[in-house]
Parts: sequence; C-alpha cells; structure tokens
Amino acid sequence: MQSPRVARESTPFAEPDSAAASLLPPYVSPRGLTLCVSLGLVVSALVAWVAVGVQLAHARQLHVQLSGAVVEAQALYQVRVTLQIAQAVQLAAFGLTGLAFLAWLYRLRVNLRALGVRKLDYARHWSVLGFLVPGLNFVRPYQVMEEVWRASEPSVLDPFEWRSATPPRILTLWWMSFVIAATLELAAFGFVRTAGVDSFRSLLASGVAIVAGVATGLSASLAYFVVTRLAAAQAAKRQRLVRARST
Repeated sequence: MQSPRVARESTPFAEPDSAAASLLPPYVSPRGLTLCVSLGLVVSALVAWVAVGVQLAHARQLHVQLSGAVVEAQALYQVRVTLQIAQAVQLAAFGLTGLAFLAWLYRLRVNLRALGVRKLDYARHWSVLGFLVPGLNFVRPYQVMEEVWRASEPSVLDPFEWRSATPPRILTLWWMSFVIAATLELAAFGFVRTAGVDSFRSLLASGVAIVAGVATGLSASLAYFVVTRLAAAQAAKRQRLVRARST
C-alpha cells in the first residue's frame, strides 16, 4: 500500500489544479436571465407578427384610397389606433428584452473566467458597449457573441484551446437578420415621419414597415434559439469542469 507521501508524489498535478480552481471567481448561473430573455423574445416575436398583420390591413386601406374608392373614416381610424398600440407594445417589448439580453450576455462573458478560459480577445465591457457604439455595433456584438460561444463549447475544456471550436451557423443567421431588421425598422420610421398625408408615400412607408416587421419577427425567433442553445452550452461546460475537478 502506498504511503500518503508517495501517493501525493505520484499525482503531482492534483494539488496545483485544485489550488488554481480555488482562485477562480465563482460561477453564477444565468438561468434566471436566460428565462427572462427567452420569454421576452417570444413576446417580441408574437407582437412583431401581430404588427405585420395590422400593417397589412393599413396598407390595404391605403391601396383602396389610391384606387379612388371611399374608405370609411371610422374604419381607417380604428386601424390607425390599433397600429399605434401595436407599435407601442412592440417598442416596450423590444426595449425590456434588449436590456435583459445585455445583462444575460454580460453574465455569460463574466462566467468565462470562472470556467478557466484564457486569452480572450474582447473584454467583458464590450458585451454591452458593442451594441451602443455607432458603426462598431454592426460587427462588435457578433464578434463578442462568437467568442463567448466558442469559449463556452463543452467539448473543449483546455483554457487555451477554445479557439478551435466553431460556433453554429444559426449565430451568423441571427446576426444577419438582426442587422437587416434594425436597418429596415429605421427606414420605415423615416418613411412614416416624412409621408405626411400623402397616400402614396404612406403606402410606401407601410410596405417598408411590413418587410421590417417580418425581418424583426424572424430575428426575434432566431434569437430565442441562439440564447437557449448558448446558455445550455455554457451550463454543460460548467458541469463537465466540475466533474473533471472532482475526479
């Protein structure tokens, strides 16, 4: 039977590994934030599709007006009021979901240190600032998300080998849809502001708003799967690391 001294010498990396693990910051589960963001994205997607339906009704009324037919003022008023309510709810849903998303992404980025990941390219503050800096917000959020996803890959436990991981294609599809949706939403807002009472310009603005709403609904739907899959990947890596350190 080996003595305790010999046993310790035969496993020289056990104690340094344990000591290094004890110096890592605590891992904070993002489960609550993931649930909030997921629910917010579901609501945002549903509201976006409802807004598309209302915009279609509004566009139909404008088309009837342009054809020379008479549209009842009461019906036109009801659609406009419904559209304003849908847009207000949509703005509130996206605003609250956006705040929760930033908190969620920041938490996942901070957790990478607790997972022992080293040599990251983007500091944790870019998970928030990346969305706020004009021009840079077209690329930096995606770069941060891609890095967090690769570093959260559960099949790679080495602190420096995370760069070999490849994020799924859905991340790129989501970011492309998000950029397109944001651009179209801004364009639709500009068209609405300059349309005035001109029926043709209003119809054009409504058409752009419909396309923007479709892109927004698609982006929110893709974001739901991105959020849930990334959170699950990081949780799986955490579990693997805990099992590896306990053996």
